[in-house]
Formats: sequence, structure tokens, C-alpha cells
Amino acid sequence: MAGKIPDLELTPRAGTGKGAARQARRDGLVPGVVYGGGKEPQAITIPFNILFKKLKDKNIKVSMIQIKITPNYGPRYNKMFEQVFEDVAKASNITLLPFFMEAVATDKSLMQADGIHPNAEAQPIIANYVEQQLNNLMTMEQ
Repeated sequence: MAGKIPDLELTPRAGTGKGAARQARRDGLVPGVVYGGGKEPQAITIPFNILFKKLKDKNIKVSMIQIKITPNYGPRYNKMFEQVFEDVAKASNITLLPFFMEAVATDKSLMQADGIHPNAEAQPIIANYVEQQLNNLMTMEQ
């Protein structure tokens, strides 16, 4: 994909880890890491709107996966959170893929003790589910 977008300008990101990535997102940036070329990985950011526009301009399919949060936030907040994904997908004319943990989130045997994060046994189920969703998406485009 990078070969299709030769003028993609990335900015080195000083911090790494969850805190730095969250701050980048709050600032409207997409955090990432560039690997390869026999060099050390480089933490980077790119403005979301620029990345999105360049992908669309090159006819690269953009999709987004629905994310859900735990019910302890309450039904009102959960609905508002989920609505953000629907609104962005609609406004941006991109496909919103279903929540990737739907197949495991209600099965306690597939969750870690915290009840929030999937365990190792859940990983192949999640991977297969996401693969199926992406295959469906690619089939729809043809």
C-alpha cells in the first residue's frame, strides 16, 4: 500500500505506548509504527484527515471495525460511544464492520479473569471472524 501513496508524509512520534497513542488520537492523528529496511522501528503519526483523503484518492478501500465498551459505563454512554462509529462511517462513506469480539465476549471461558479482554483460546476465533468480515467486504467490491 505504501508504494501506492508515494507522497505520504509521516511525522516522528516522540512517545510510545498507550498514553502517547491516545494523545495522538485526541489530537486527530493516527499513531503507527514503521518497520523494515533493516532499521529500528520508528513511531510515527499522520493526520487522520490527510491519511483518509490520500487512501480514498488512490481508491484504496477504507473500512472501520465497530468497537463496544463494557456495560458498566451505562446504556446512555454505550449508545453514544457506538453511535460515533456509525456516524463516522456514514459521513465518510466507509464500511463499518461488525464488532470483532461478538463471537467471544459472551463466553466467559474465552475471556481473561477481568471479563474484558479475550484470552489465548479466543484469538483464533477473533482472527477467523475478522478474516471472514474482510473476505465478505472484498467479495462485495467485485
